Amino acid sequence: SQSSNPVLREEAVYLNDQMRRVCEQWLHDPTYTNVSIEFDSLPVVKADAVRIYQIFQNLVENGLKYNRSATPRVRVHYTATEREHQVVVEDNGIGIPPEFQERIFKMFERLHNQANFQGTGIGLAICLKNVQAYGGRIEVHSEVDEGSRFCLFFPKSKLETLAPPAELPAPPIRAEQSPQSPVHPTASL
Repeated sequence: SQSSNPVLREEAVYLNDQMRRVCEQWLHDPTYTNVSIEFDSLPVVKADAVRIYQIFQNLVENGLKYNRSATPRVRVHYTATEREHQVVVEDNGIGIPPEFQERIFKMFERLHNQANFQGTGIGLAICLKNVQAYGGRIEVHSEVDEGSRFCLFFPKSKLETLAPPAELPAPPIRAEQSPQSPVHPTASL
């Protein structure tokens, strides 16, 4: 069936552009102030832009939403090996107790009630499904009150590199919003 073997659209996907779209969405949301979203220069890959956007969007959203810090931060790192792309999304949020770190990827699974944190419990399930569509995997490393690190591994055989990060002209950006500053991503030098 199509749901178990999803058809992947293949197009040039500029991962930096996908992250900029995510930044724009959250930085224009008035409920989030003094937010910091940073990311490394990312490659251009042959992928489905919608799936890639959903991965970034859900991980950044969780890093900001499940966060009690005065300055919620999300940072996206990229490294590559001969065989894999590794994308790490880390935050300074509330963390995830070890006993729940596998459960969080199940559809409609919520660790918190709606009064504390709103949500549907589908974001991480979507991330996992989209990463697995490329033969990849997700690992979570987290401690309560210490934030979380989501490590995404994509085999290069399934997610082809069209341009490595070093060849991209755009520098990494740091996007911040505070009550005193305008709401827009700014270059970080």
